[in-house]
Order: sequence, then C-alpha cells, then structure tokens
Amino acid sequence: MDVNVVCTDDNYFFRLGISKVIEEALLSDAEVKFLSGFDSHNLRQADFILINVSQWRLYMCQPAYRERKPGSIILVFYR
Repeated sequence: MDVNVVCTDDNYFFRLGISKVIEEALLSDAEVKFLSGFDSHNLRQADFILINVSQWRLYMCQPAYRERKPGSIILVFYR
C-alpha cells in the first residue's frame, strides 16, 4: 500500500523525517510517496497534506482544498 503525500516544504530532511513518522504511525511497510506540485490534481490523490508555512501565510482558505480526497489528513507546521 502506498501513502501519497503532498508537501509544501522541499527540505529533504523534513520530508525524510515526516515519511518515517507516517510509516511508524501506520504500523505498516507502506511506502510514502511524495507527489510533485501543490495543485488540485495532486490534492485529490493525497492521503496526507503537509503545509509548512510561517504563521502569517496560512493557506487554509485555498479553493483547491474543496477537491481534496475524502478522509485525507491535513497537517500544518508553523516555522
């Protein structure tokens, strides 16, 4: 089972760390796959949506979130 993730942060170490957290939380050998691009097409496929932004740049009102996959999880990280 693959777990699709959309992430606003391109930092390799952040992505590696969060992929290990997701794998451990699901208690499975699921492969975490990062989708490229933060658009409505990828949001429809994502199981996890990771937003890493400054407090003043919260993207919670984007219309694309209306098209997200039912049951997907949005995680917001503040810098």
